[in-house]
Amino acid sequence: MAPVMSTVATILTLSDRYCEALEIAPSTLSTRVFNDGKIIGRLRDGGDITTGRAAAAIEWFRVNWPEKVEWPSASLSEAAQ
Repeated sequence: MAPVMSTVATILTLSDRYCEALEIAPSTLSTRVFNDGKIIGRLRDGGDITTGRAAAAIEWFRVNWPEKVEWPSASLSEAAQ
């Protein structure tokens, strides 16, 4: 069984892949996901968010994931379920 990533690491991995695929800035994605352009940057700098906000973010990625982009890894599969 593959190790499961921390919630923040999961969000950052999803963010990186999404931004790369759509060629958008992390602040743009942060605004879309959290309605705050600074949250992803804060997470990258060691910040944290509530469990509810993290769950909502992962659900946002699941619903809005680009069809032609592969989900990052098997270890993230549990986060999307």
